[in-house]
Amino acid sequence: MYLKEVILEGFKSFADRTKVILGPGVTTIVGPNGCGKSNIVDAIRWVLGEQSAKALRGGKMNDVIFEGSDKRAALPVCEVSLVFTDCEKELGTAFNEVQITRRVSREGGGNYYINGKACRLKDIQQLFMDTGIGRVSYSFMVQGQIDQILSTNPEERRVIFEEAAGITRYKAQRREAMNKLALVDQNLSRINDVIDEVGRQITALKRQASKAIRFKRVSHRLKHLDLGWNSFQYQEKHALIESLTGKVGELRDVVQAAQQKLTDGEVMLAERKEERRDQYEKLQSIQQGVFDITSKKDQAENLAHVSMVRQQDYKDRIAVTEKDILSLEKQQKDLEAKMEDTSVNRESQMTLVDASDNLYKEKNKVLLEIQDKLRVLEGNFQKEKQKLHTLRGEIDRLQSKRSSLEVDLQTNEAREKDLEESIKDTEEQFAQIKEKLSSTEAAVKTVQETVAKCEKELDAAQKVTIEKREKFKAAQHEIQDQDRKIARLNAQLSVLEAMQSRFEGFSEVTKSIMKGKLDSVLEKGKYDLLTKHIEVVPEYITAFEVLLGMGVDAVSLQDMNQLADVAPFLADKKWAKACFNIPVPEQKENRAKKIPTGIVKAIDCVKSRSDSLTKNIEALLKDCYFCDSLTTFLSIWKDNPDFIFSLVATQSGELIDARGLVFTPNYESQKKKDGGFIQREAEIRELRTELQKEQKQLEALSNKSKDHHTVLEDSEADVEQKKNNLAAARQELTTAQLEDRSTRNHSINLEQKVKQFSDRRKQFTNNIKEAKERYEKGSVELEQKQEELSKIDEVIKGAEDDITQCRQDRDLQMEAVSELRVDLAEKKQLLQHIAHGLSQIEQRKQGTAHMLNTRQRELHTYQDEVAKLGEAAVSAKTQVEEFIKAMNEAKANLEKQRQVVTAVEEALNQVEAVLNEQRKIAHEKEGQLAKLEIQLTQATSQERFITEKMSSEYHVEIEEIDWVQQLWLADEEFKTKISLDDLEEDKDFFENQKKHKGSVPTKEELEALQNTAWPEVKNEIDELKSKISSMGAVNLVAIEEYAELKERFEFLKTQSEDLTNSKNELLTAIEEINKTSEKMFHETFQKVRNNFSETFNALFGGGHADLILQESDDVLDSGIEIIARPPGTKLKSLTLLSGGQKTMTAVALLFAIYRVKPSPFCVLDELDAPLDDANIGRFVKMLRDFTQFSQFLVISHNKRTIAAADTIYGVTMQERGVTRLISMRFNKNEQREKELDEVAFASVR
Repeated sequence: MYLKEVILEGFKSFADRTKVILGPGVTTIVGPNGCGKSNIVDAIRWVLGEQSAKALRGGKMNDVIFEGSDKRAALPVCEVSLVFTDCEKELGTAFNEVQITRRVSREGGGNYYINGKACRLKDIQQLFMDTGIGRVSYSFMVQGQIDQILSTNPEERRVIFEEAAGITRYKAQRREAMNKLALVDQNLSRINDVIDEVGRQITALKRQASKAIRFKRVSHRLKHLDLGWNSFQYQEKHALIESLTGKVGELRDVVQAAQQKLTDGEVMLAERKEERRDQYEKLQSIQQGVFDITSKKDQAENLAHVSMVRQQDYKDRIAVTEKDILSLEKQQKDLEAKMEDTSVNRESQMTLVDASDNLYKEKNKVLLEIQDKLRVLEGNFQKEKQKLHTLRGEIDRLQSKRSSLEVDLQTNEAREKDLEESIKDTEEQFAQIKEKLSSTEAAVKTVQETVAKCEKELDAAQKVTIEKREKFKAAQHEIQDQDRKIARLNAQLSVLEAMQSRFEGFSEVTKSIMKGKLDSVLEKGKYDLLTKHIEVVPEYITAFEVLLGMGVDAVSLQDMNQLADVAPFLADKKWAKACFNIPVPEQKENRAKKIPTGIVKAIDCVKSRSDSLTKNIEALLKDCYFCDSLTTFLSIWKDNPDFIFSLVATQSGELIDARGLVFTPNYESQKKKDGGFIQREAEIRELRTELQKEQKQLEALSNKSKDHHTVLEDSEADVEQKKNNLAAARQELTTAQLEDRSTRNHSINLEQKVKQFSDRRKQFTNNIKEAKERYEKGSVELEQKQEELSKIDEVIKGAEDDITQCRQDRDLQMEAVSELRVDLAEKKQLLQHIAHGLSQIEQRKQGTAHMLNTRQRELHTYQDEVAKLGEAAVSAKTQVEEFIKAMNEAKANLEKQRQVVTAVEEALNQVEAVLNEQRKIAHEKEGQLAKLEIQLTQATSQERFITEKMSSEYHVEIEEIDWVQQLWLADEEFKTKISLDDLEEDKDFFENQKKHKGSVPTKEELEALQNTAWPEVKNEIDELKSKISSMGAVNLVAIEEYAELKERFEFLKTQSEDLTNSKNELLTAIEEINKTSEKMFHETFQKVRNNFSETFNALFGGGHADLILQESDDVLDSGIEIIARPPGTKLKSLTLLSGGQKTMTAVALLFAIYRVKPSPFCVLDELDAPLDDANIGRFVKMLRDFTQFSQFLVISHNKRTIAAADTIYGVTMQERGVTRLISMRFNKNEQREKELDEVAFASVR
């Protein structure tokens, strides 16, 4: 297999589509620097998957696209293709030729292709895996990177050996298998955690599901009982409402009649009030008339007064206006006379202004002539003066330069002295710094010892803390175990107590009696359970229960006469059989008192906790005995035939009757049967004792844990203190090290400073010498310029005299012209003043005429107003007299109306007194009606409450509920929809429920339900609600969740097993890959090692070279050390080799690998640059020898390397920025006859 073609389009400087045709042997690319030779190598690496833009000598991947030139625009995409031929065997494909392509656009998109089909980079890497071809394989030896194979660490260096050994594929598979193994471990760990969590959830959900079933059973019975109770209450409330509704209707008629009388009285009262309101309105109207007349009279008086005041004011204004008119007429006459005099003056002044203006123009003409002459003289003077300024500037510059040189000379001399003093001071500081450096080094050493000591103390304290923490954790675990143990005992105790409270194990009749269902025939408190107050020795509990038989269920009665009422009641109700214990008459003792050994009196093993039942128990157990076993008793009975007894019970449960009957228990059911009431009482006492003991143990453990916690806190505080000490010590060490470093840096700086000062002193000495020479030269030049300045001063003085005389003539003429100008201006100003005065007089005259007209019009207005105000005052006085007469008449009418209002008020009071009496009677009737209505409202509210409650809680209409049917349904057994075998459903929770024989109640059952004791039903409802409340939160979907979770748990366990099997399979595969890879690597490494020694000797003409495999736990991860010693040297490190030696060593290693596994092609980019002529010869010879194994693409500037090529490509840039190729192929059989063929340039524009 070899590389047949490289096709570039838009890659870097290859703007046009360019095809590089390669053949077997050596192909050399030559050309000037910067023309794009290495771009071909970059293109090959880029297609093979190079992802680093930096490795391609760019900043980002888009930089590989042609950026444009002076004549061409930038391209949007670039594409490079490699064509390999004769590759069926090496690549394992069915194609003789394989083309791989990479394309990238400026938008950032990129694609790979194999034979024109899109693929992934991973597909290309797998295609060339173990062939020696790749972006970082040994097939690329690039300029500037040749020594990386020598300078990289041993672990990274082994990559090229793995490629040569052909285990890259295996390592990739191993890495993939390891990743899968890590994922399997992660998934296995996660699924195990999930299994543990689900296992814990199952336990909790199981309890919740059991609780949910119990909740549903209780809720079922509670619902139907509650519905029955509320339905019954609803019916009673409904009957009460109907009764109250009738009474309210009757009383409401009485109230309405009273209210009718009251309404009639109210109408009469309203009429009287209406009459009173009319009279009051008339009274107010008369009062308002009196008030209006009074107001009008006051207004008329005020109007007369105001008219007289305003009339007098207008008369005063008329007098003032007449005086103003006389004054204005006088002013108008004066202004007319003054205007005539001003016109005469203006005419004479205009004559004088014309004469002065002519004289001014003549004088001004002479002045202009003198100014022209002066301007010429001053121009010549300025030119000479400019020369003077220029010369003086040069003199000033020379003087400044000489002064500067003199200052520089003095400054350098002063600086030289300062430098000598600075050198002396710096040397003294340097000596002091050396002493300080010794002290800082000692301080650093001391602090380091302190830090080490603190670290040891901290380690010791942390170990102690870890031990204390472990003890504390152990104590916590013990407390948790104790808590669980106590919780378990409490649960057992709760279960037993619940069973006792439910009378578990007793017959249905006994349960009914104890729940008060016989209270109608048995007085409460006159009966109780017989076994409730009995305490039996634990080992004889079973014997005692066997001895009693059905008597275990016995209800003890205080009087035997009570049976007379109980028996008929039970017969009527058709209840099952029952057992009662009654007091028996005292009997005389006529039995033998001697008891054989091995037999115990039953009464001696039984203790009564109730004095009232002691005699009953003694009578019950009379002539009853306990024995260890049936065999023992039969032996004793045989030996003592005179022994008289009634019954004997054994610890195993056998019962022997004196009549010769022996009853054996059901041994199989006996194993499964829970203990009876007495057994449970004994267990409850035992559990309570054990609970007290465990509580004390828990308290002891808690105290122990607190002690451990206190000790742990102290230990942790000690650790924290040690950490603070260590931090402080490290801070001190850092400070000391910084000070030491600072001192060292200061010492180095001082040493450099002394050297710098010495150099500067030499420089200042040279500067002083140069400054003296420049100072002398500047002084000579200054003297020459000063002589030239004296000559120009004399010329300027003569010009200044001429200019002065001309300026004096100009000044005299200017004074004369100025005087004329001033005289002319004064005359013109006077003329303007006269004209302005004349204008002002005209304006004043017009203003006076206007004011005179205004005053005359105001005088006529004031005279008219005085006449009008006089008439108004007379009219107002007449109106005042009329208003006084009308006001007297209105006051007389007002008094009469007040008398009428008083009479109407008295009649109204009489009507109100009668009406108040009627109101009192109506109020009493309304009060009675209100009480009944309140009762009715309460009953209605209660009825509505029951209706809403049933609707909201049970979503039923209360009117449709039959309470008899609900009570019947309450006794039906509740069945769950979902039944799981392993759930604790507590089926005996409602054993006291009646079991119906049919689905429809019989006549007798209906009659029994009609006589239901509702207080008992209410009490049971409250008890059921209390039970539901005591259950707390109930997860009603726990049953379904439990079934789903259990199914999930089984599924997860299956998944866990599958993952475990997968893990084992992966481990087996990894082990096989490791064995194969290790074997192949060892074989290849040994071959490369031998070849490296040979190629090194051939290239260097001797010397020693070797490869050493570093020791490692895993051979597949061990590094490779390279030893290279050219002839005559004993170098211990590769870094000591020269550039040429490193190149030759790398080439030797490359060819050593090629001997083992040649790469289809190899790229050498200016690899021969650091080689001399002798080494070039060896390199070229070995290159030609290896052309039989591989194809070489060489970039070089060396003539001998170029001469060894079979094909040469010349790289040029005829157009700036665009690379073009020209090929030359040698024919070895015809003595390298040149054949130029521009076949490499295929331009597609």
